[in-house]
Amino acid sequence: MKSQPETIISVRSLNVWYNGLQALKDVNADIAKNKVIALIGASGSGKTTFLRSLNRMLDLVTAIRIEGQISIDGKTILGPEVDVIKLRQDVGMVFQNPTPFPKSIYDNIAYGLEILGRKRSRSSFSLKGIFRPEKIDYHKLEASSNEVDATVVKSLKDATLWLEVRDRLNNSAFRLSGGQQQRLCIARAIAVKPKILLMDEPCSELDPISTKKIEELINRLKHQYTVVIVTHNLSQARRISDYTGFFHMGSLTEFGTTSEIFRNPKHKITQEYVRGDFG
Repeated sequence: MKSQPETIISVRSLNVWYNGLQALKDVNADIAKNKVIALIGASGSGKTTFLRSLNRMLDLVTAIRIEGQISIDGKTILGPEVDVIKLRQDVGMVFQNPTPFPKSIYDNIAYGLEILGRKRSRSSFSLKGIFRPEKIDYHKLEASSNEVDATVVKSLKDATLWLEVRDRLNNSAFRLSGGQQQRLCIARAIAVKPKILLMDEPCSELDPISTKKIEELINRLKHQYTVVIVTHNLSQARRISDYTGFFHMGSLTEFGTTSEIFRNPKHKITQEYVRGDFG
């Protein structure tokens, strides 16, 4: 008998209101570790609200009210006693539009590590906000025993970006293409060693070639992280996810393996959505 995958996120009776309007209605879900979970549904159905509840991004919204329970590895993430900074280290976020910092490629990755108290080597040192004209020697960087240097290299390699940027690490991140910027944001997120990666339509602004690279990257990353992705692209959900959740009017109408959701959905409204009748 096939064993059940380990649950990393447990959600029970989650309800969310914005300015008195209910956005999520009694959502319950168990999300498996080291899997890709796609959240699908029409615009305004609640999937992004659900995604942002998983690392307390909703805390940044005014007039928000949240009821219910969310646990990660058996520990609640709701409540004033929770260290939200540590939570967001464990649960990284990649947004719809690439959001690199106004820093060098190297500094984008190193920034989060330095916030955590790590120190870079002097050979890779650059002043905040100033890009040095000389190149960082990537051969020395690869051989460096410094923790920040080693993590920058590994994160860029894991995000399949290293070979494209290694000879211009001190260039502004804004000089990268859109697809490269999105992979840089993924590299920045995984540099601090999260357990979970949240992705809010990470390919919606990208061309097909860049989208393919991100999808291939997601399938590799799931061996190290749990990936929860919001997508409006049903073909993408079928290609990359192990499990799919369908949101409709604030409710998680159906949740199951991706093959079940697309081939044999239990609810008529799910069948109509995956068939393309609306959305």
